[in-house]
Amino acid sequence: TLSSNRLELREITTGNLISEFAVDSGQDGRLALSRDGRFLCAGHRRIHLWDLGKREMVWQSDSGEPIADIEFDKESKKLAVVRHIQGNSVTTQVNIYGVDSSENLLTISLPTEIWSVSFHPSGNKIAGTCHDEKMRIWAIATGDELRKRQSPPLSTAITYSLDGTQIAYGDDTTIQWVWVIDATSLKVKALWKNFGSTTTRLAFHDDSIRLVVGGSSQMVYVLNSDTNNIDQIFRGHEGDLVGVSFRPGYRQVVSTDRKGNTKTWHLEVAQGITSLDKFEPFATDVAFSPDGEFLAAAQGAYWDPMT
Repeated sequence: TLSSNRLELREITTGNLISEFAVDSGQDGRLALSRDGRFLCAGHRRIHLWDLGKREMVWQSDSGEPIADIEFDKESKKLAVVRHIQGNSVTTQVNIYGVDSSENLLTISLPTEIWSVSFHPSGNKIAGTCHDEKMRIWAIATGDELRKRQSPPLSTAITYSLDGTQIAYGDDTTIQWVWVIDATSLKVKALWKNFGSTTTRLAFHDDSIRLVVGGSSQMVYVLNSDTNNIDQIFRGHEGDLVGVSFRPGYRQVVSTDRKGNTKTWHLEVAQGITSLDKFEPFATDVAFSPDGEFLAAAQGAYWDPMT
């Protein structure tokens, strides 16, 4: 447990400290690792972007409204930051930055909350789940809205599959939906309803078929978009799940809960492999590096990527 507002990067097999960085405090911070492993972005109100190869901060933004989501595109050239603007009613501003230049390439504004965004693998489009019961897709070049379709009113998580052919999103309502739709036709490919958990985080496996989902049930679900089945359920958490991710190149899943427990699970044996040191307070998000060697965890009042 860290006593100050800083981020640590540790080697996953030894736990040795590689680097540490100062960040701003925040109760519900977000982080993202670029898919090529070069960059780490974290923040609550102020964005911090580090070059992990050089072990230095590339740039940081001015302090602003609370950050709801952070997402890199596949090529690590663009960074999306979602902010909720407080007022008489909540509006959302999505800023698309150039990673190398820090230039604000595009601003998307919407008079409703956008909870989560995901870049298409091409980097030319971005999808988002919105509080007005719509899932929208925007063009990065112009900011124009390209497509939209119905979604649950509290769709709090969204992700493209790694091949760009599917979009998955889930909700935070009592109906407990998880949808997988065709990214071109927007027709429903797979649908799970009342399967036992509201959704706070979801992620596709490298095969673009399996989907890991975490939420209020304290269980980790592995869903199959080809068969519409629940392939596996992992039990052992003590609180609502706030982060889930497949480990790239491995048949493993990592998950973290509001009680401070972070666990790794093996897809073959359906049981836990390791438990990390308990986070006090709980980690709010987790992300693997593309080679699966590093795990970043965002902690409630500060940041600390740990092994």
